[in-house]
Amino acid sequence: MGILQVFDNFYESVPAGTAPEPGHLYWVPTPNVDEVPRILDVERATATEHEVTSYEIREVAKHHFTKRERLPIKRLNLGETEELLIAKAKKRLVVVLASISSDGIGTLPDGTQRRLAKHLEKPSYLVAPLFSTTTIMDPGTFGPTLVARIRALKYLHFFCLPDKAHPDRPRSIVRLDRIFPTYLGRGSEPAGDKIHEEPFEIILSQFSILSGAVYREPYDLARELVQDALPAELDV
Repeated sequence: MGILQVFDNFYESVPAGTAPEPGHLYWVPTPNVDEVPRILDVERATATEHEVTSYEIREVAKHHFTKRERLPIKRLNLGETEELLIAKAKKRLVVVLASISSDGIGTLPDGTQRRLAKHLEKPSYLVAPLFSTTTIMDPGTFGPTLVARIRALKYLHFFCLPDKAHPDRPRSIVRLDRIFPTYLGRGSEPAGDKIHEEPFEIILSQFSILSGAVYREPYDLARELVQDALPAELDV
């Protein structure tokens, strides 16, 4: 039992060329979240060379993101208090939660104001990555016991999705604790599917609650339906 048995359909096909919308699934480069950020500390190898550099990977320290004397490096254009963050990344499925752009930028006063705000017209998207479920034989973060709890909606920040070919089997976990913005541009591509509006409404309800809103009804209704699915020994 669990959330996978509440809905008949979890996925719908999306025609090729369709603009991104909430609920759509995309393949997107997804950065790993490090507990301690890492900096790519870049300096000129010599005072006269703009392109020849030396670098060191360091954990973030107090002197980072502060004004410090650095010679400019071609194509980096780092500001006085800017640094280069580095992180491992993996191309993952993500679900689009929201599409965001700013209207009326063309009505701003002509000149610097309009020019500097022009990029706000370009749509950007809030997305949540999907992480694979694992098994006892192939261990990982989302093993069988944790997935059973997630299927019973024990955690607001996780949602279980089934395998397309086997709808009764868990396949992916939507992670609302790893939401990030993206332009869905170069390096991203549509997966050709979207999450059906009924389960997606539960995900949006969870996101709303996590954001401090009061849109609880869809989530609470679904949780009531599945709360008995979790064996007592797993409900800790």
